[in-house]
Amino acid sequence: MKALRAMMAVLTLAIGACGDGAVQSPDFTPELIRVEVTPVSDTVALGQTRQFSAIGVFTTPPGSNTSESSSPIGDVTWSVDDPNRASVDGDGLVSTKAQGTVIVSAKRDGLEGTAQLIIGPPTLLTMTIDPPTANIPLGAQVAFTAKGTYSDAPNTERNITTTVTWSPVDSSVATLSPAQGVTTIATSQTLGVLSITASTVPQGSSTAVTAQAQLTVREADLDSLLRVEPVIATVAKGNTTEFVAYAAYSDGTEAALADDKVDWTSADEATATVDAQGVATGVELGQTTISAQVKPTVPMNDRTKDTASAQLTVTFSGCNTALRASAGAEVVGEVSPLCLLCNVSDESNIIDEDDTNFGELQVPVGLLAATASVTVTSPTVFPETEPAGFIIGRPSGQLINAEVLSQLTIETLMDGVPTGDSAGIDSTPLGLALLGTVVTGPYDSDLALLAMPADAVTQAYNGIRLTFDSGLVSAFSSTQVYAACGNAVLPENPVTTMNRQR
Repeated sequence: MKALRAMMAVLTLAIGACGDGAVQSPDFTPELIRVEVTPVSDTVALGQTRQFSAIGVFTTPPGSNTSESSSPIGDVTWSVDDPNRASVDGDGLVSTKAQGTVIVSAKRDGLEGTAQLIIGPPTLLTMTIDPPTANIPLGAQVAFTAKGTYSDAPNTERNITTTVTWSPVDSSVATLSPAQGVTTIATSQTLGVLSITASTVPQGSSTAVTAQAQLTVREADLDSLLRVEPVIATVAKGNTTEFVAYAAYSDGTEAALADDKVDWTSADEATATVDAQGVATGVELGQTTISAQVKPTVPMNDRTKDTASAQLTVTFSGCNTALRASAGAEVVGEVSPLCLLCNVSDESNIIDEDDTNFGELQVPVGLLAATASVTVTSPTVFPETEPAGFIIGRPSGQLINAEVLSQLTIETLMDGVPTGDSAGIDSTPLGLALLGTVVTGPYDSDLALLAMPADAVTQAYNGIRLTFDSGLVSAFSSTQVYAACGNAVLPENPVTTMNRQR
């Protein structure tokens, strides 16, 4: 038994000494005949590493099935031919430094094996979208940019170098353009929330890298204060008129701005005041500027455009809408052939902004119903519920009396054609209210509102005519005309034309 055990031990040693498992004599020693490096050729992205292995090729003992055998070996010296492009450690791990091709070598016992490593461009590792979330007003745009970390700088983000595809390109919330590129512009369409995806396939890969961002579209922002309407307004002394501020918004629309977002002011409160709702009250004859300013607490895109204004003229009491040239009104004076030396003078004063100015109807000698008249037309159409009137006066020492008033007629027109509504001599008596205002012109004059009764107006109108009729005979008569009025409403307890004597 001892002899058998000794023979088995010798046989085992002989087999172990043979590289390919063939039986060899106990005194055979395999010889290293060459060194190989695996993989023989490889490609790697800049910034990545690649592991190489050294393989030893050995001789085999006589009688073996193969002439050589191979197995991994250690105790080799690793090197690269271009240290500027790559480095290799003692275990064959190559770290890349720059793009290009390097030769990796492994040496042992004077033998050398080599392999080729191609270092390509850095590859995309992860991707994000900048900004990851955005909140914009309706009508606005926002840019999204795809950024990524690459193998050469895994801790630093930069713009993507490959083609990026964005989606969805078209949705009800926003559209994206361009559909491909590092950056896309999202243009808001409606209120809502949209998930945006960016996708790209890195070079040398078949797997896409994706990222997502979220876009919220909110209500449109206030861009600027556009204007105050009406731009030019009149209000009778003691009456009110309302102004409205209009704003422009980020979606391209415009709308009235709520009163709680506006501060209202009057440049001259002795002429007119204005409350927090934009309602102006006429205090005294004259002009003032009514301004609206967006409150400082209200967000807006252009704070340099937070103010707008309008012009307000306070006119005579009861003359709720004075027809002004600044608002497009026009005036024409006419004299009939039978009115000797009759004249209509300074008629443009009737529609100017200065209420101390007046036009004048003069009838020095008139026979057989000779007339002098002024006709004022306006772009504004007044409904049949708003009677017409004039502010009139008489020269100093000439009283406004029944005789004078019996010679005056007011009629309405539409586009220059009489509507058939009138009040005066032979029709519904005119209403009269003394205004208690002395106007200083060429001579002092007491003023009065002469108006058609409301029930005398049955049709809409945009023209008013005042006619001075001499009757059977008239001499040295003159009537001053200060303003033409739409919506002329007599104050309470008006004086009736035919019954009043002064």
